[in-house]
Amino acid sequence: MCDYELFHYTCGHVVDQLLSYCHFARSDPFHQCYGVKAIKQRWSQQFDCQDCQCGGGRIHRR
Repeated sequence: MCDYELFHYTCGHVVDQLLSYCHFARSDPFHQCYGVKAIKQRWSQQFDCQDCQCGGGRIHRR
């Protein structure tokens, strides 16, 4: 299981970031992991993601 952290943005998007590879992914030449993602940390951001800040795909809420 590779370790990830999640970033929750006010625009509604969620982005994951790799913290560390598992044993199998470290041994694989392409760093492929066939296990589950282990979420180690969740972060709530007080701003929109970078795509939405640049005028990208803003999610419209009702």
